Amino acid sequence: MNSSYRLMERLAHITAFKDTRRLELSLLKTLHELFKPDTLSLVKLNTNNQPLVLMRYDPKKNLMQDDDPALLGASTESLIINALNQKNLNTATPRQREKISVFPVLDLFDLNLCLVLNSSTALSADDIRLIRSFLDVYRNFCLLIEDVQTDQLTGLLNRKTFEENFQRISEELPEEKQNPDPADRRAAAPAGLNGYWMAVIDIDDFKRVNDTFGHVYGDEVLILLARLMKACFRTNDLLYRFGGEEFVVIAQCQNLESAQFAFERLRKTVENYDFPQIGQVTVSIGVVQLQTGLLATPLFDQADQALYHVKNNGKNQVAFYQELVSRGLIKPVKTLLGEVELF
Repeated sequence: MNSSYRLMERLAHITAFKDTRRLELSLLKTLHELFKPDTLSLVKLNTNNQPLVLMRYDPKKNLMQDDDPALLGASTESLIINALNQKNLNTATPRQREKISVFPVLDLFDLNLCLVLNSSTALSADDIRLIRSFLDVYRNFCLLIEDVQTDQLTGLLNRKTFEENFQRISEELPEEKQNPDPADRRAAAPAGLNGYWMAVIDIDDFKRVNDTFGHVYGDEVLILLARLMKACFRTNDLLYRFGGEEFVVIAQCQNLESAQFAFERLRKTVENYDFPQIGQVTVSIGVVQLQTGLLATPLFDQADQALYHVKNNGKNQVAFYQELVSRGLIKPVKTLLGEVELF
């Protein structure tokens, strides 16, 4: 009875969150408490089985550490690919005194997910069935909340999920800024990313697209833009459609230069894309760096003010709120830090 109660308690813990990142952390925490592996990780792969993100669980800090997927090693990556291809729920390495078990979760949000346990003790048949059951619950719950959290047209997150995700991110913001290598080009997702940037993105002259070509082609532009956004940002970056032609991105970057590169890359990608029937479409982007203690609404207003500046100065540009303020091009937006009013 005690064992059954503990299992139900852990299942309740897993399904207590609607934020994907917290769901993943809850899953890893639960499995670590149950099986005490030496290491425990989640690996996200695209549908071509190319590793995109490696998340290692740190039980001492109860958090997930993002690492470069290349750190998996060739042998572990081979086990993952083999498990995905064969839909095999458990694969062990031939190494002595070490066993790596791989449990795939297929076709989840256009991704494949693999749970990787490294333990000196082999899992029993009952252990394997229990882990499979937990992953089944996890997958079903994720698919259930996907319908609530995503925009039906584009497949991006919807506006209702923004506040909850923002709360989680605000808890992760560093207390002090650092200055890592400015040569970062975001091709990988290195450990130690220490800044978040929020961008408000608006399609230029979208009303003209609808009026000239019709709403069917307008919807196609929205769908294609969402795909371009997914291609330009990492799996863990948060992409939203707020409504109409307005989109929001919250991206984690090493520094300002990295953020500038990321959002400028999106702008150029859209500008150079040939939209069927319509041809060229451009976007205007206003960006603000997230700061500890500031609420979602004033930060959104700051990014929106940067966007408004772009709209009034030629469109098809990326502007950063803090830079515009420092150059005297816009007036600072009033914000709240706790109960203190700031400018």
